[in-house]
Amino acid sequence: MKRTLFRLLTIGCTILAVGLFAGSVRAQGKGKGGNGGGGDPTPPPVIFKIESIPMPTATSTLGVTAMNNGGQVVGSFDTEINRFGFIYDSVNFSTPAVDLNSILSAPEGWTIASAQDINEDGMVVGYLAPEGPFDYGGDWLPFAANLFLPTGPQLIVLPNGQSSRSMAAAVNDDGDIVITYKQGEAHGVMVFNPGLDFGSPDDDVITPVPVLIRGIGEIDINNSSIFGAAQIAGVLSNDYSFRVTVGSANVETFPAIFSGTSGRGVNRINDFGVMAGTYSAEIRKNKFRNRAFRYDDSKSEPFEWFPESANGTYSLNNAEDFVIWGQTSFYHEGTGFIELNSTSLIGDSALITAWDQGAFHFVPDISERGALSEIVAPDYPAICGSFVLDGQRIAVLLTPVSQQ
Repeated sequence: MKRTLFRLLTIGCTILAVGLFAGSVRAQGKGKGGNGGGGDPTPPPVIFKIESIPMPTATSTLGVTAMNNGGQVVGSFDTEINRFGFIYDSVNFSTPAVDLNSILSAPEGWTIASAQDINEDGMVVGYLAPEGPFDYGGDWLPFAANLFLPTGPQLIVLPNGQSSRSMAAAVNDDGDIVITYKQGEAHGVMVFNPGLDFGSPDDDVITPVPVLIRGIGEIDINNSSIFGAAQIAGVLSNDYSFRVTVGSANVETFPAIFSGTSGRGVNRINDFGVMAGTYSAEIRKNKFRNRAFRYDDSKSEPFEWFPESANGTYSLNNAEDFVIWGQTSFYHEGTGFIELNSTSLIGDSALITAWDQGAFHFVPDISERGALSEIVAPDYPAICGSFVLDGQRIAVLLTPVSQQ
């Protein structure tokens, strides 16, 4: 997962000391309750409670994009002609999912079209679109919103790189927001931090990032708690994967190990600088097969392939658990791949049957271990996503509730 419930330490020492510290933490087991790195004892199998997340109105489709450790889930839903951003927050709102336009005020002529990410403080980022029918190729504006200010919810429009098509793609727990914007045939990147006084320009900080990326949303940012500054990872316009520390001109690229093809590459980075993503390997002429990978340069063999059945990662937490794009399984570091089906799910029987029969599963985010755990499942993460049944996409939240 992109976020973490806690801040470990801010380290202001040499690169060598930072590396030793990070390696030590990894060796002890990562994440909130982690037995990371395959440590003993191996946690027993776990049961997940599955819950649907009904949308505020009838939808033609929807996208779940992110979740924090408090169980707040964000994304977007489409009606026949419009797109709207939503938040699911069972603690602060009485309805399962809330249209962000009903609680926030967008500038005149604009609507909140999508929420792309949410941090542990409940700061939501995404993009605005012109009112009226949603245009996939139209203008976008980046925004950030704080829903829980003492004075009430507030939305601010972010810098857009003088581009008519830009978005706030990710946010970390320090409030660093990654903004991507159209620049020729590629996309420029900047980091914006609204400071402690949200909405006031007095303490805003804008940091250019010296990269051009392939896609407007193909980027991630971690927290600054381990290395003293946040890191960004993603896919460059030349299809190389990259990692860069915010404020640094030194961009690490990885062409020899896993250059992205057919829209693939790094898509997640955790607080330890470990990256995960999808590599599209040519198995014979003009035929490609997607494979999940993980890159951890604290290990003697930093690049790790996963079985062919794992056709791509779409999230990564600090214990190095990740979910599988388009499938019903997730990878638990220390246990291996765990299938989510009727034997491992509890809840509404009709929903479980629908999950088993769903045509396509899109699981976009994973929490730290122990988040939302209702009974005694500290060694497992919560998971959010969606699946398609009879042409209708259904949003779900899966919470670890008990160990067998």
